[in-house]
Amino acid sequence: MLTRSHFGRRHILLADEYDVPFITVYQSDWSASQKQDALTVLKNLFGFMFKGDTSREKGLMAGVFPISLGDLGSGANNFYDITMVPTKQDEYVDPTSIDPSELATDGSDEFTDSFGFNRSEVGALAEIVLAPYKHLYNQIEDVMWTIKQWYDGYQFDRFRGKYNPWSVCFYFKHLTKNVRPTKVYTDVEASALFKSCARSYWDETGSPGLIERQMELYPGEFCTLANELFR
Repeated sequence: MLTRSHFGRRHILLADEYDVPFITVYQSDWSASQKQDALTVLKNLFGFMFKGDTSREKGLMAGVFPISLGDLGSGANNFYDITMVPTKQDEYVDPTSIDPSELATDGSDEFTDSFGFNRSEVGALAEIVLAPYKHLYNQIEDVMWTIKQWYDGYQFDRFRGKYNPWSVCFYFKHLTKNVRPTKVYTDVEASALFKSCARSYWDETGSPGLIERQMELYPGEFCTLANELFR
């Protein structure tokens, strides 16, 4: 209400990682009744933010795990789900080669290629980052090879070759920090520089606790899934 009265128009509400508080409750050592109380508070909160707030124009929530909010009764129960997983296909292909006509006609996967970087986007970033360093500019393919080895790990059904944006950006950040602008690098030195800037940046942003717990509870299912992913 305050934002509408101040700016004279409705606001747009963005909630990133909306699934995290639900996962935190699930992983906690609280009793069943305490967990239920916490979930009730969270659902009431989301219910107000995304439906009870009359000064809101629209809202967008982003998360990794599919936490359903459809059982909130008269609360926030009118969500439109936009998934990263595209229309089912048997084959995997590079995301840049997908014809728009192959996407679902109901628009449910219209933003599939908006998640993560594809190779052409990473290549464009590499050109921008290395442009000031003329002696390294001809080593772009070596940079791309290093990035592919480390961060080319996302597969969304038929979409293969999606790069982790966070890791790619931090890779370039550390590359520009460590490069010596006046030094003329040999091929061996340049390759060593590129490799030294690669690390598991994404792993440092959070804990895989929920996945680890599920692996402990359902080891057989995870082994089957791993075999399917790496075959």
